[in-house]
Amino acid sequence: MQKLSLECGFCGQKYNVDLHKIPFPCQQCKSTVGQPQKTTLDLSFFEASSNPKPTIRRNSKPTVDPRSKSPSQRYSRLKKIAEGGMGSIYLIGDNTLQRNVVQKSLKRETDKIHREMFLTEAQITSQLEHPNIVPIYDIMEDNGNLHLIMKHVEGQTLHEVIDEVKRSQKCWPINERLLIFEKICQAISYAHDRKIIHRDLKPDNVMIASHGQVYLLDWGIAKNRTINAKSNPQEMVGTPGYMPPEQCRGEQVDIRADIFGLGAILYEMIYLRPAYDGMSPMALLMQTINDPIDFSQKDIKNKLNRRLVSIAQKALEKDRNQRYSNTKRLLQDINAYLNDSEMIAYKDTFFEKICKKTKLRLHYLQTVDYLIIGFLFLALVWFSFANIEKMVANEKYKVYEAQAHIYHSQGMESYQKSLVTSQQKKQQHLLKAKIYWDLTVEAIQNALAIDPQSHRTEELLALEKEIKKYRN
Repeated sequence: MQKLSLECGFCGQKYNVDLHKIPFPCQQCKSTVGQPQKTTLDLSFFEASSNPKPTIRRNSKPTVDPRSKSPSQRYSRLKKIAEGGMGSIYLIGDNTLQRNVVQKSLKRETDKIHREMFLTEAQITSQLEHPNIVPIYDIMEDNGNLHLIMKHVEGQTLHEVIDEVKRSQKCWPINERLLIFEKICQAISYAHDRKIIHRDLKPDNVMIASHGQVYLLDWGIAKNRTINAKSNPQEMVGTPGYMPPEQCRGEQVDIRADIFGLGAILYEMIYLRPAYDGMSPMALLMQTINDPIDFSQKDIKNKLNRRLVSIAQKALEKDRNQRYSNTKRLLQDINAYLNDSEMIAYKDTFFEKICKKTKLRLHYLQTVDYLIIGFLFLALVWFSFANIEKMVANEKYKVYEAQAHIYHSQGMESYQKSLVTSQQKKQQHLLKAKIYWDLTVEAIQNALAIDPQSHRTEELLALEKEIKKYRN
């Protein structure tokens, strides 16, 4: 008896069967194996269209409607990518469309709030059709477990890329970094136009695909800004170290919260270190609220351009009113930096403006012209900085002098309070007055060390003498 080797078109199950038994039902997915399907050319379209285009119409419907399959039938798990307290992420195979996708699953016992967040992520992400946002294919429920099906992206997170650059010390051109950053900004700008705030921007949520495409991930705590998007500090909504001070304090946030997150990403991309280095989530929260960010370049091998640093500084302002008002203005400054044009965050110095005005003409000049310009420039620099040390010293003297007067005034204020208060509080005010007076004397001595011959020296000495009289 003649036998044929056949394969199920839906699940891939292989069979070796007798010819007379064809067609037959697949034992795994119950679809019909070996069923011939005839097609006819539908010519009725030509009669109703001025631009004729024939269509193919099947005489019979597909044996198995993919939508009728349960998740366990349509998808097969290949490997686990990650696992957390609320669920897991798997690489799975789509048996119907013959492709690999990612399944983000939420455990059945997860509480109602996190189930709602899961559904919100699915709804928000599915509405954001942008080349830099991972598309959602489907959401389904199986035995009480929620499953989110999305595009499988092969590559590295931005956090992994930064770690690799630090570890290998390989060159990563600034312009390449900014091209990646631009794509992140474009995705956020698109979301903001649709009134969506991400609220959890960080390098771990940016994926760099193997073909160079950039994807923004994890919209799990994203909010529609038309709704009261208020965060709760106890729930730790967001990632400490990347969310802005107002989000750390549990205040209502707007799109400028994402501007801060973008600034934190940009900082880490150009400095190759996080903006805050606290050892615990609470330490990171306190640093974000209270501490300034270190923009020094002491550990940077190739010094960064001040214009570029100013973009990160403006985006990371603690006062949201001082940040970029929207992502488009941030993108505008990135493009201005790349094109060496006027920026919002940085104002060019006089010399920088001169260089920019002559930049387009330099390649037309002859060697002699270069020498003349170079000589004039050096002469101008020497003339400008000839007395730089004296100018700096004078400014320092003024600072110490101002400190001395301020501390003296505060000390006298505390001393006056000690005269009209109870005995217990009197000692406290006197102690505070002595501390301020000590600071005054220290400021005076610092000023005199810089310029003992200043015309204001006599005034400072009289101030010091008055303090000694009160202290005694």
